[in-house]
Amino acid sequence: MGFLGFSPYPADLAQVSTPSDIDGLSILPTLTGNGKQKQHEYLYWEHHQNQAVRWGDYYGHKASGAELELYNLIADPQQENDISADNLDKVEAINKMMSDSHRPSDVWPSPGESKDAFLQRMKAANIPARPNNVGHY
Repeated sequence: MGFLGFSPYPADLAQVSTPSDIDGLSILPTLTGNGKQKQHEYLYWEHHQNQAVRWGDYYGHKASGAELELYNLIADPQQENDISADNLDKVEAINKMMSDSHRPSDVWPSPGESKDAFLQRMKAANIPARPNNVGHY
């Protein structure tokens, strides 16, 4: 969880408002047992140009630019049976969630974006080239 996703919790604890442009939720109800914990409709994340969504019982994963794989985590917790071909409505919904949630970065290439396309996008935005000082541990 990034800081922006975490920040509603300390704001709730201090009884101050969270900025409206933050989509994180306070975990205070879960920690204290008081009140009902709000839930996101889905969770979205990216890592090394891969995208993933957890939506109810379903997990959608898309390797950089590849087709979406879909798994029912209750029926198949080991993610061995890709059910995307039989659930096109869910695939479409998760693809839309990924598209709606993704924000292009000026630090990392977007999913499916080549290194050259990323560098061209940075040049078009007048963002200077940065040294490659990030290791993939």
